Amino acid sequence: ENEATIELIENEDYEENFDIILTTNRDVALEKAGSIFIHPLLTTKDIKKITSRIQTKKKILENNIRGQQIDRYIVRSLYSNQIDPSELTPAKIREQMISKMEKQTFVTPEFKEKVEKREQMAPTSFPSGIAIPHSIKNDALQSGVSIMTLQEPIYWNDVKVKIIALVAISKKDATEFNDFFEKFVGIVSEPINTKRLSMVESFEEFIRKLKMMMEESE
Repeated sequence: ENEATIELIENEDYEENFDIILTTNRDVALEKAGSIFIHPLLTTKDIKKITSRIQTKKKILENNIRGQQIDRYIVRSLYSNQIDPSELTPAKIREQMISKMEKQTFVTPEFKEKVEKREQMAPTSFPSGIAIPHSIKNDALQSGVSIMTLQEPIYWNDVKVKIIALVAISKKDATEFNDFFEKFVGIVSEPINTKRLSMVESFEEFIRKLKMMMEESE
């Protein structure tokens, strides 16, 4: 839920910082960051300026939240970059990624069985070139996403994929994670985005590009 606090300030020498300042004093509007000059009786132009500023601040806040979610859920220690897939199958990739998650206490030993059961129900590959295997239940010990990029695409149920994102979801933060995950899926459902992410050469570059895509899609 979005909330806003409105304060009436009579002393123009205040030290507190505000996201938006509405003032009828032109000198204050020129000096104070984020100030908007308005007339004593609001005009249509004043309202448009206020609305525009609110939308800008809201977008900045949303981008900051998305960035924090990316930093929290896309885990460096679960990231594998430009792996040679010549000896790998989808099953072997899942086994390798699940093992890494289990060793780092993101999931229990039962996680593998639930991921494989989900895979049998319906393939987790997307036409855009990514596979997103996950458990049939939100019962991970910690929520996180393990990323693997491949040097060459492999077939994952008749779909060529070059990125795999193994997802683990914990009940305790399922609501927040699902908010992030919905946005993530929207991004990687676009072939151009998946292609750009699959070509990165480091974890830092992957995170930077993903954040940029999130911002552009808002």
